[in-house]
Amino acid sequence: MNEKHEHEHKKLQILKLKLSYVLEECDKHIYRMTYATGKIQNFMPVNVEKYDSLTDEEIGHID
Repeated sequence: MNEKHEHEHKKLQILKLKLSYVLEECDKHIYRMTYATGKIQNFMPVNVEKYDSLTDEEIGHID
């Protein structure tokens, strides 16, 4: 493998690692959004009266 090819190979490996990390972060956010959606579906849509009666935990799921 020549030096230029080796350098390009290393750059590609770095990009793959970065992409893998970003996709893992996306998976975490998808899980959290799915979890929160499941928690808030029972009281959505929310209005002022409903919002005032929500617990701190329920408001946390909306946030």
